[in-house]
Amino acid sequence: MSDYVTFSVFKFDNTGSKYWALSQMQLAHTQLKKVKGQSFYKLMGSGQQGFKPWPDFSSYALLQVWDSKEAAKDFLDNSVIFKKYKNHSKKITTYFLQAFKARGQWNQKSIFKVEASQPDRIEEIVSLTRASVNKRKIFKFWKTVPAAQLTLNAQTDLIYAKGFGEYPLTEMATFSHWKTYDAMRKYAYKSKGHQQAIKATRKNHLFKEEMFASFRILKIETC
Repeated sequence: MSDYVTFSVFKFDNTGSKYWALSQMQLAHTQLKKVKGQSFYKLMGSGQQGFKPWPDFSSYALLQVWDSKEAAKDFLDNSVIFKKYKNHSKKITTYFLQAFKARGQWNQKSIFKVEASQPDRIEEIVSLTRASVNKRKIFKFWKTVPAAQLTLNAQTDLIYAKGFGEYPLTEMATFSHWKTYDAMRKYAYKSKGHQQAIKATRKNHLFKEEMFASFRILKIETC
C-alpha cells in the first residue's frame, strides 16, 4: 500500500482570519513538526488566480504524508492546530489521496511511495507539480508561466486548480483536480502552451529542483 496523503485547502473570508492564517505560516510549524505518524508536510500560501506572483491571502494549503489512515484521522479529528484552522476558516476541503505516479524530489527527498494502481481513463484524479526556481533566473521563469496557465485555465475537464507555495516567487506548487485521468494527460502531453513552458524551463535550466505526482482520490471531505 502506498503512503496515505492528505491535501487540505483552507479558505478565509475576513481580515481577522486572513491575518491569523498569515501568522500561522511562521507559528504553526512548532506544532506541525511534532505530529505523530506524519513523515512529511508542507504548509503553503497561495498566489492570485491565474498563477500570478502576488499573494492571495484568502487561501492556504497543508500537504501531509502519513504512515497510516489512522494517523491522518487522528490529526484531522483531534489535533489542536487543525481545530484552530477549523475555527478560523470559512471552508476547509481535504483531499485523501494515494500516489500512482511520481518523479522528482522535494527538498532532496522522494516523498511519495508509488504503489497505487493506475486509475481508469475516466476516473477523477489529482495532479501536484512542484518546483524550486533558480533565484538568478526568476524573471526569465515568470515569462514562461502565462502561456502554460492560459491553457490550464481553458481546460473544460478541470475541476479546480490553484498555485500554492512555501515562499513567493521561488518555491511553488500547482494543485489540480481533473474530471478524468485522460484529460490531465491530454493537458500535460499535448497542450501547446504547457509544452512550450516545459521546453523553456529545461533549455534555460530554470529549476534547481522539481517534482510531479499524480494521485487517485480516495475521498474528499469539506467542513
